[in-house]
Amino acid sequence: MAKITIVSCSSNTHAKSRLLAVSCQQELALLGHNATLIDFHVLGDLPTWSNETLEKVKKIIRDCSYIVFSTPVYVYDVAHPVKALVEKLEKNDLENKVVGFLCAAGSKRSYMAPMNFSSALMLNYRCWIVPRFVYACGDSFVDGVVTDEINKRITLFSKDLMRFEKKYEVAC
Repeated sequence: MAKITIVSCSSNTHAKSRLLAVSCQQELALLGHNATLIDFHVLGDLPTWSNETLEKVKKIIRDCSYIVFSTPVYVYDVAHPVKALVEKLEKNDLENKVVGFLCAAGSKRSYMAPMNFSSALMLNYRCWIVPRFVYACGDSFVDGVVTDEINKRITLFSKDLMRFEKKYEVAC
């Protein structure tokens, strides 16, 4: 069975990116996959992590085959915590991982936000990037719940993520 890790990169209790991460975890479960959630809301901001916590997170990432970064978007880019986490990892920790993105933003104008970061992961860390990602802005959430439209996109994303499964195992 595929080892999937979802990283929710906001320590904010009501983060919309966290709602996306939890929805993706639920969708993957419906598709028959178990995904581990690394939740910055539970762990706190990266600089406050103990060495023990950081080592546990690194091990989870090192041992998985798939990583989904669920991140807020600020100033047309993915949030700093996701970049800070990647900087704490060894290059080999990410090599040959299938990586996907769930993004929560304040407006529709930042939809290209994950492109620079995904290119860096692909070129510098040799990750496989899922060509579909979920981008959700303010009207994608109603009363703290992901809308049906975004859940449909999460379903498509989850299916695309898992399409790498057979190809990935053959390639490695």
